[in-house]
Amino acid sequence: MNSKAAWPLALLLVTPFDSSLFKDNSCLSKAFYGNYQQGNTTLSVLRPDSSCLDTWSSHALASSATISGATKEVQQLVWLEEQAVEESLKAQTRSFRNEFDAFLDTLSTYNPASEDFTNSHGQEVISNARSVGYEVLYRHKKAALLSVDHDKAKIIDTLVPRFWKSTLLPTKPVPFQSVDRSSLTHAETVLANLKSDPTIATIVDSISVSQMKKDIRFLTGEDEDSGILSRHSFSKGALTAASWLKARFEETGASCELKPFLIGFAPNVVWSISRYPSLVNTTSTVLFSAHYDSRGSFGKTRAPGADDDGSGTIALLSIARTILREGIKFHSNVELVAFAGEEQGLLGSRAYSRMVYF
Repeated sequence: MNSKAAWPLALLLVTPFDSSLFKDNSCLSKAFYGNYQQGNTTLSVLRPDSSCLDTWSSHALASSATISGATKEVQQLVWLEEQAVEESLKAQTRSFRNEFDAFLDTLSTYNPASEDFTNSHGQEVISNARSVGYEVLYRHKKAALLSVDHDKAKIIDTLVPRFWKSTLLPTKPVPFQSVDRSSLTHAETVLANLKSDPTIATIVDSISVSQMKKDIRFLTGEDEDSGILSRHSFSKGALTAASWLKARFEETGASCELKPFLIGFAPNVVWSISRYPSLVNTTSTVLFSAHYDSRGSFGKTRAPGADDDGSGTIALLSIARTILREGIKFHSNVELVAFAGEEQGLLGSRAYSRMVYF
């Protein structure tokens, strides 16, 4: 995603997910762009060439798939999906067609440059919109796939229809990795044997709720001294939040870094990493994470994000303070990570996992 160079996309395949698509190193396994939701259905997005499509045509899922072709060069692919909410909440919204068409009208005329998205804190300025800047490649009542101008793609999550979310797709194929059954068995065993621990309960009870309230007021901007209007990954507020979190983590005695992962994206896009060394010689690491970025509701600039996910971020900070105060030691390494770029498609956490596991 670092490059802004447009790449041609002649054919696009959207099909119900099935692991058999990727067996025996098939050509489709080299054209995979991820799985995405359409209501309760998981769909795979692929970019095969014509010879691969000839092979695909005999697959059992071929009749359920959609094949489309882009009429111009594709820049950034964006998946849009309707979120699962109670039907009563949708009662006052417009029909999908009217709402989605209104969104496309907004997207075609929206100018990403604004006072809140500047380079005064070292971020890359989003340039002015120069054209319509999008193409609809796939459309369904509950999902859609667009090719969007790079600049608009970065802020499209602030423009999507109510109850919808956007996810930026990778700009090149990604390896499909099935989940090994042994990994699931281990997780199931751990969960099945969880028991209440009075020592842990006492530690949890020692966490200061009043301090958590004070911290969340700073992150949301309710504290007038914070100056945070939004923690959107391209806002000045995200940079303020990142620096504030780093300082608070370091007060607990842990090492902490700000880790950029996409040029011009979110607060230099940041990982706040705190590491607590194990008592024993081990490579095992337990990860506690949350995301500190937020997004405005339905195009609004204000994005306090108290629950999503300011609450989780402040919980991380409370854990760090408790580790220091109680002098807690571990038999595994422990990392506390506050991710950015979550609202645009788990970008910070995906970058972190690539760094750690690949």
